[in-house]
Amino acid sequence: DMALDALAKLLLDRRINGVPVVDDAANLKGVVTVTDLFRFIDESKEKALGSGRAWIEVLRERQKNSCVRDIMTQQVYTVTRSTAVPEVLELVMRHDIHTIPVLSDDKKDVVGIIGRHDIVLAFLRNQ
Repeated sequence: DMALDALAKLLLDRRINGVPVVDDAANLKGVVTVTDLFRFIDESKEKALGSGRAWIEVLRERQKNSCVRDIMTQQVYTVTRSTAVPEVLELVMRHDIHTIPVLSDDKKDVVGIIGRHDIVLAFLRNQ
């Protein structure tokens, strides 16, 4: 159960948009992204407006009592190592998603993650 501040640091340090969330047996449980963090911050602001308290105070309180599991996206679209880039692009555009876990071809293990940035890099490499 990763803390939200540790998640934010991981995303910033590695300059990535999101990461897969797995359980102790390495089963995919969800994806957590910068957008999920933004949503958490925005919800804290809304709760503060309703309570008359400062939003940063509400944010800190909620942050202490929350972890990645609480804010992750549970409905996850996945691809496999052998999925072609145009197919990944179609999935990204159809569902307006930014981060997709990559599974082994037998779909048993999470082997990576692909984002919109990676699709642009693939496009540039094929020029």
